[in-house]
Amino acid sequence: MIARLLPAACLLPLLLLGGCASSGKRKLAPTPAPSTLPSRLVGTVALLNEAYGFVLIDSNETLPAGTLLKTVGTAETGELKISTERRPPFLIGDIVNGAPGVGDLVIYNPPAPAAPEPPPEEAAAPEAAPR
Repeated sequence: MIARLLPAACLLPLLLLGGCASSGKRKLAPTPAPSTLPSRLVGTVALLNEAYGFVLIDSNETLPAGTLLKTVGTAETGELKISTERRPPFLIGDIVNGAPGVGDLVIYNPPAPAAPEPPPEEAAAPEAAPR
């Protein structure tokens, strides 16, 4: 009976000591900088109207008017700005520059958040003149 309990008795202190070593403060992995927010796929170009300079984006997203998007085929092909017009399930994007094509992926790159404004410096109180 003692022979069966001996291996468990030897391992028990090791488990307890290992728990003590890990009970200290753990260092957390640094969070990514806010300026490196991930891009995300919004949809694909479903229709291109070069004459009027817009595309229909097949998407289930809802983005505010004025949002800038990029189109990507085999390389970056253009830049779009979301229009105020809505035609669900499509977004309408005005072509800002480039030449997007039907089937291109439409990517949203979130803008980097504005740097926090430093607190205003307090006006130094005038020091009393020595007498």
